Amino acid sequence: MQISNAQDIQKEMALMMSTYSKWGEDLMQVPISINVLGQLVKISASGDFALDKEKPLQYIKNHQSFHANVLQMYDQCMKAFSTAHNNMEQISLYCRHIPQDVKKVIQTLMQGQQKINEVVLPMQMNKIVQVSQECLSLSESIQKDFTLGNNILEELLEHCKITKMTSEDLRKRTDVDLVNANLRKTTAENKHYMAETYYRKMKNEVAELKDNFRSANWERNPIVMQYTEHDLQQSNVRYHQSVEDMRKCDKEHDDVQISIINLQAENNDCISTINNVTKGLDALGQVKEQWIKISKVFHIVTNLIKTLLNQHLTDFLDSCKSVTSIADYSDSEFVKDLIYGTAFQSVNAADLLQMFTETYVDVSGNYLLAEVGSLVAAMCLNPTDCRSTEVSTHLKVNCYKAKETIEALVIKNKEEFENGVQARVDQANENLKNVLTESNTAASESQPKNKAQADKD
Repeated sequence: MQISNAQDIQKEMALMMSTYSKWGEDLMQVPISINVLGQLVKISASGDFALDKEKPLQYIKNHQSFHANVLQMYDQCMKAFSTAHNNMEQISLYCRHIPQDVKKVIQTLMQGQQKINEVVLPMQMNKIVQVSQECLSLSESIQKDFTLGNNILEELLEHCKITKMTSEDLRKRTDVDLVNANLRKTTAENKHYMAETYYRKMKNEVAELKDNFRSANWERNPIVMQYTEHDLQQSNVRYHQSVEDMRKCDKEHDDVQISIINLQAENNDCISTINNVTKGLDALGQVKEQWIKISKVFHIVTNLIKTLLNQHLTDFLDSCKSVTSIADYSDSEFVKDLIYGTAFQSVNAADLLQMFTETYVDVSGNYLLAEVGSLVAAMCLNPTDCRSTEVSTHLKVNCYKAKETIEALVIKNKEEFENGVQARVDQANENLKNVLTESNTAASESQPKNKAQADKD
């Protein structure tokens, strides 16, 4: 009995491996994503800015600092990659044991003994169900962490866009205010010039009248003294008024000058914020693009568990449950083909998923976690420190090297998996043949015993 032939398996594998190829392409982009995240950390440290406060926060925690929110996103990224490594390793270990669990179910089922089926079979089948559910739960847990990171990223992007728009509007208003302030400055300078001219005129006039008053007093001419004294009093009034006007003009000029200085500082802050936000948005956009590819890596794994592994395991378990109600099912070739066919599909799906997860664990342990951890060094350094540039360059070089190595590993695993199809088919047929032989032998031995027991009764 052959459960399948190599040609059929090759066709099925071609479909599966097309998914693996796309998955591998996304996996190769993960180191690039880490490098882009490192550049974002550096940009946020070199040009920090406050976010717009009008929109409430849901995921990010700090209105005051873009850099603080980038560090929050890094922490979530670190947590997500750590969860992914641990969970993918567990999924790989679970998938490694699925073929043995399936074999045990077949061995029990093909005994053809009702009591064994009632006691042992449910326990073995429940174990497979629990394994499939745990694999799905682990995969969804990874997606949950990366989804939270994506939510933080999207909210930070949204707030940065609002901050940029607000800063641009404020700059436009500041530019208008600066124009008006410069007009007021020109007017104040003209007033100041006129007041100063009038002040000097009155100062000279008072000095001249004082000289006349002294002369009139010296000549003891009452009429001249009277007119001179009156003119001197009027001139003094006008002189003091000119002094007061001069002070007002000086104050107005100083106020306008201070206003211009403040507006220029505010305008420079707006320009600086806009430049920093623009750089931040550009870096966030690149991180967002790469984050989508990272998320697809685990989305594909989750879909494989849902639609491939769990579906084949469900078909296998349902088939096992249904055939137990058929009399002498263990002798039926149709039943054997049905059970062995669904069993092989389940084992094949587990092998494929194990290849996915083992590839990721290998990549994660050798490259991803180390590079994500190296971002800590970049965060601890001042952006102006020459070592900061050195760390960034080192991270970039390592990430691109990791991409090339991952590409070679993905291709190698793919070729090994495809080349091993016939060997795995032959091995599966041999294993199932052994199970069948053992089951038939056990069934043959049990028949005389059952007959003897019946005669004795």
